[in-house]
Amino acid sequence: MCNLFLADSCPLMVEGVRHAVSSFPQLQISGVCHSYDWLQSWLATRKVDVLLLDPALGGSDYAEVCKKISQKYPKLKILLFSNDDNPELIRRLLRSGTRGILPRNVDGEELLKAVEAINRGEIYLHERVKTVILGFSLGLTPQRKSQALLTRREREILRLIVDEYTTREIAEKLYIEFCTVETHRKNLIQKLGVKNTAGLVRVAVEQQLCFS
Repeated sequence: MCNLFLADSCPLMVEGVRHAVSSFPQLQISGVCHSYDWLQSWLATRKVDVLLLDPALGGSDYAEVCKKISQKYPKLKILLFSNDDNPELIRRLLRSGTRGILPRNVDGEELLKAVEAINRGEIYLHERVKTVILGFSLGLTPQRKSQALLTRREREILRLIVDEYTTREIAEKLYIEFCTVETHRKNLIQKLGVKNTAGLVRVAVEQQLCFS
């Protein structure tokens, strides 16, 4: 039996994982939380084999968050939900103790494979992540401009941020959850190397990231 702990800022994401995990008797959810402070408290009192972590939970520098967790709980295996395909960030995450990386829209079968693999001490990377790392290692992926680091949805949200839409207004306009917009905002801050929304707007305008 593998004990999982779900740490995600989006309750709907947690419910989706709960539903997927319920089909696999070899996996058991030992706890759930929606904030980094709660995560710290729960890990100190719960038996956890694998931590399924939302990268936005502990701030914009989630490689540093993973590093701190790994240093405090060296036996804990971290499986990160991330759609980021920045090769430098992926390398930082792996050096920081992350044992697996999956996109947030992964299906239940691959989630099971990933959990079982890292619980055995292996590293598990989604095929897209493997392709990014391989291309970068072989020199096939040149150093990219900031625009190339952003997904279509991230550019869409960035454009609305520049247009002074609030998080709630963006969620309503794009028919997505409030917490999903917040996750995208935090990912944008991480990718563009800024500290806040004002920084996002400045970089977006300077580099014309959302006007093409």
